[in-house]
Amino acid sequence: MLERLPVPPRFPRKGPLYRVYWNWEITYECNYQCSYCYFWKEERYRQVYPSVSTGRWRQIWEAIFEDYGCGHIRFSGGEPFVYPDFIGLVSALAGMHTVDVTTNLAFDVHRFLREVEPGGVTLSASFHPEFVALRDFLDSVRLLQECGFPTSIAYVAYPPHLADLERYKSEAEKGSLFKIIPFHGEFEGKRYPDGYSPEQKKLLEGAAANTTNPSQKEINTQFLDRGASQKGSSMEKSCHMGELYARILPSGEVTRCCHPDSGKIGSIFSPGLRLLDAPAPCAVEACPCWKAMIVGRIEDKYSILWEMPAPKKDGSPAPRL
Repeated sequence: MLERLPVPPRFPRKGPLYRVYWNWEITYECNYQCSYCYFWKEERYRQVYPSVSTGRWRQIWEAIFEDYGCGHIRFSGGEPFVYPDFIGLVSALAGMHTVDVTTNLAFDVHRFLREVEPGGVTLSASFHPEFVALRDFLDSVRLLQECGFPTSIAYVAYPPHLADLERYKSEAEKGSLFKIIPFHGEFEGKRYPDGYSPEQKKLLEGAAANTTNPSQKEINTQFLDRGASQKGSSMEKSCHMGELYARILPSGEVTRCCHPDSGKIGSIFSPGLRLLDAPAPCAVEACPCWKAMIVGRIEDKYSILWEMPAPKKDGSPAPRL
């Protein structure tokens, strides 16, 4: 069963379990315009975020720390580093919470290294070959790793890019975890990931399995089988989402999970923001989330899906999966 944490853990907490996992979609803006990405193409994702100073964000997260202790904050988007003073924000939060940033690495890495202390901050680097050469991208990855920031690599399996998958994977895996993300969208009249041909599926399955890291093999398989274990109705099933996890939108609205019908919990700007006190029934008819915290279903996979691996023997955090 899922471990309960009656007393919020205090920083530094370098490993699981965290009281709350926060997924903060801080902005949908991006400095790239990848052909396989829909964020920059659709008006609904061009939301304006409120103007909030780094000092104000620190106050907000200090209050959350007092209520819930050290949490894990995963930044996504869009590209988080285009948010004003994002490096300063990461530096401020890292004194209370662990932080993971999904990023294309097209930011001032040297400034980041000057201003952010290692030991609780990891990066999930997305490689986008339409905008950056692999060598330059890997140079940034290696520099971050050498300076104490565990950095994994993710690659979108866009059909036109599959011919280079094995080559990219071979180079990237020399010291890094390499995650294969199935393409979700339309290409040449087909909807993906269902549109992959048998040959393409075989290539992806082989690339996912062909790794010396057992954990990475399982996480890649989970990505490729995304949603398979969650098909069918999930109504009336209790879920920890909203209790142990919350999603923050660019507007500051806090929702139970990533599904648009999951329900609003409140606003990050509201004093005394309260998450659910216990698992609650899910109102979503068919849950699409492969990491859903459905009671009785998540516990056996918790270490793979949600835990931050234990620190290395030298005290530094291990890379996130």
